[in-house]
Amino acid sequence: MWLRKSRKEPVLSHISMKNLPESERPYERFQILGAEALSDAELLAIILKTGTKDYTALDLARDLLSECQGNLLNLYEIGYEQLLERRGIGPVKATQLKAIAELSKRIARTGRGYHLSMNCPSSIADYYMEELRHRREEAFYGSFL
Repeated sequence: MWLRKSRKEPVLSHISMKNLPESERPYERFQILGAEALSDAELLAIILKTGTKDYTALDLARDLLSECQGNLLNLYEIGYEQLLERRGIGPVKATQLKAIAELSKRIARTGRGYHLSMNCPSSIADYYMEELRHRREEAFYGSFL
């Protein structure tokens, strides 16, 4: 269902978020149940805030998650320019999504940095793993004592 800006698809029936029962709305579910209870698409919809005339923020989030990896790793895989090609994603939303991807990498790296032991290969590998995990090309890192 990749929502490209150039593609014109007839919408059979559009349900806005306001018309959904409260138990189905991401913001309300977050407030009642907490972040842990929400799906990846619901959390992403909260970040996106709004959809388009024809698609809700939840529709846009589900569409983003259905590409490439089929999960949140798409935030790393899909480039800024590719995000801009999607209907409902402009420069602001594309920037927010890429910023969230970068923040998640930094959070993961920060947690690992506290346990770094330079004389333990697995500790060093864990330290660099978040940075290297999402690279599309091979990279070589060396640690010298």
